[in-house]
Amino acid sequence: MRLADLTTDEARVLLASPKPAALVPVGSVEPHGPHLMLATDTLIGERACEVAIAKLSALGVNAVVAPSVPYGVTDYAQGFAGAITLPAAVLSAYLRAVCTGFLGAGFKHVCLVSNHLEPDHDAAVRAAIDGLPAGHASVASPLTRRWGRLLSDEYKRGNCHAGRYETSLVLAAKRRGRGPFPRRSSCRP
Repeated sequence: MRLADLTTDEARVLLASPKPAALVPVGSVEPHGPHLMLATDTLIGERACEVAIAKLSALGVNAVVAPSVPYGVTDYAQGFAGAITLPAAVLSAYLRAVCTGFLGAGFKHVCLVSNHLEPDHDAAVRAAIDGLPAGHASVASPLTRRWGRLLSDEYKRGNCHAGRYETSLVLAAKRRGRGPFPRRSSCRP
């Protein structure tokens, strides 16, 4: 369920449920080799949220995928065509405002779901929830030790950027017809 697809009446019903939550995909606009799109991290985050919604529903949590935040801290990619970066303080302030907006609208929990693995980006996302009411905001990211232990050797060696790991996630998401990207036979324009 995507928040942007709901009507006002449907949103009202969701917000009246016991545990409404919003999952906010936070991505980046950065190069991912010659074969993946600039919005790879955003697409992966959106798909992760869709999978999480089903699992949360089984636990009695009514959650929606919020509109994505497609920009992030991409300092490592500067100098490559298509890299768009935000200062970390700007990203943190924006995400904090997004979280505050969701909580003010009646959501009980907001989770920022980030798949962009640049350390300064991760720190900026985590800083966005500092000081928010305990238990009302969280961050989901593969950079946490809990999830990092489960990742493949390719990922652990640092060869995952635009490698098999990310490419397989993008192909799986696109195969399911998910994300804002049309299907293409080639990555060339």
